[in-house]
Amino acid sequence: MVVRKLAAAYYRINLPGADDRIRAAAERIGRFNGCGADTIEQLAASVGLSASRFAHLFREQIGLTPAQFVKLAKLREAVRLLKHTNLSVKEVTARAGFRNSSHFSRTFKSEFSVTPAEFRH
Repeated sequence: MVVRKLAAAYYRINLPGADDRIRAAAERIGRFNGCGADTIEQLAASVGLSASRFAHLFREQIGLTPAQFVKLAKLREAVRLLKHTNLSVKEVTARAGFRNSSHFSRTFKSEFSVTPAEFRH
């Protein structure tokens, strides 16, 4: 589901007429897999928009809020790490950009209906 939502978002921003500033911000978030991503204010400033205008255009162009997009990018990175590494869930939490393990586990379970540990097995 996460991959599909992100794929749909990237499809939308690559359609003719999509705003290059929003595309650049989404690519920046994706490049860092959501972790270490700038604040909304920093992303907006980096593309020359106010935070409110940026949030409005982002949702209009992509169909997700910037925060939703960042969350999905973080979850995509967490899935990759859980599948392809032997890192502990705590290490995956940090590398995927989540602040604490309990928040990560709740977010992961709400999206995938299993905990990160269950997903790995």
